[in-house]
Amino acid sequence: MVAANYDHRMHLHASHEHMMSDEHFAREFKTLHFDIGRQVGKTSLILELARPSDMIVVHNRATQHRLLQIRGACRASIVTPTEVEPYRIYRNLGDSYVWIDEPSVIGNAVDMLYQRIRAGLFIKLGE
Repeated sequence: MVAANYDHRMHLHASHEHMMSDEHFAREFKTLHFDIGRQVGKTSLILELARPSDMIVVHNRATQHRLLQIRGACRASIVTPTEVEPYRIYRNLGDSYVWIDEPSVIGNAVDMLYQRIRAGLFIKLGE
């Protein structure tokens, strides 16, 4: 899915990206959303696949602390929306991914993520 998304974006890059805001382009062409049920191992998958340069966004500090304790070899940043909120100017992650664990629980803060972070891909896991 990631490779197919990248190929699709590269094809559209010249014709669409300059006509959209960075936020709109990210929503339309740099987002993969997997609507997967609860308690099926999404968070474990994120910890397994996230690269050191990636960012993992979780809904609260308790979840953040739990993931920091069990993350094993995962060296990606694990943050909450309140830690992203102070970015007045966007944070550029380049080709790195933003993993959003349970976007429905994060709610409106997902909008803020698109406004303040530039990344190669946003991957939403959950409703």
